[in-house]
Amino acid sequence: MKNLLALAFLAVVSISTPAQSVVTFLGTDTTTQGAWKGVGNFNAPPASSSLAYGKDGNILPDTEACDACNPFPSYVSFGPLLVNSSTPGYLGSHPYSTHASADLVQWPGLMGPEPSNTGNTNYFQCNYTYGNAAAPWAPMVAWRPAVDTREISTWYTCNGSIPAFYLEFSYAGAHNFELYVVDDQNGGTRLRSEQIQVLDGTTNAVLYDSGSFTNFTGGIYYKWTITGHVKVKVINTATNGADAVVNGVFFDPPAVGLLPPTNLKATLQ
Repeated sequence: MKNLLALAFLAVVSISTPAQSVVTFLGTDTTTQGAWKGVGNFNAPPASSSLAYGKDGNILPDTEACDACNPFPSYVSFGPLLVNSSTPGYLGSHPYSTHASADLVQWPGLMGPEPSNTGNTNYFQCNYTYGNAAAPWAPMVAWRPAVDTREISTWYTCNGSIPAFYLEFSYAGAHNFELYVVDDQNGGTRLRSEQIQVLDGTTNAVLYDSGSFTNFTGGIYYKWTITGHVKVKVINTATNGADAVVNGVFFDPPAVGLLPPTNLKATLQ
């Protein structure tokens, strides 16, 4: 009888203990650059199987009010409240069903109304688009242009005035996630330096750490398989007044043939 009671107690404890999110680092990609749709594939529709990244969806900075620019899959939820395509209600004039992704980027003190959508109080205000760019590291735009149109759009650390920002989301099941960063100088001369950490969304335990990196003027994709609630923390490590940036995130099905994911804290040299 005592053994049965002990087993029952252990079962209750194991059920009530929150599970830590799981992150597997898949490496980096410095070859694809801004051609996340695939070379010559600029007219492909968003969230389609022909894309190099973003087969299930994408989010590009400074496009929060665009109705067709940021398709996202139903298995991902965004922000501290973990809103998703099934969440009732609106972000300003836009329903969560199509604009929940506007809650992805977060930093205390910098959440406010979007200029064209003043009811959206969870809008991260530090984003900017330089305009169209012909450089190969500039990301292809999300909408379907007649030509290979690219833009340098960023979430950034407000000209170095804040130390970091978060990309907070939760995956239902294991899926791939890619983050693109490029140090486009836009006429400047100060090289950026930044650091990417993936934290458990509940405990803030560090599950991945890139270490500080610089010299990414050609663009880098960081790639993971993720399960659960995480915060991707983008940290400004520059000492020259430059800011830290993110230029796009992409959602993909899990790669075939991967080993079972494990909790991983890794540092790239």
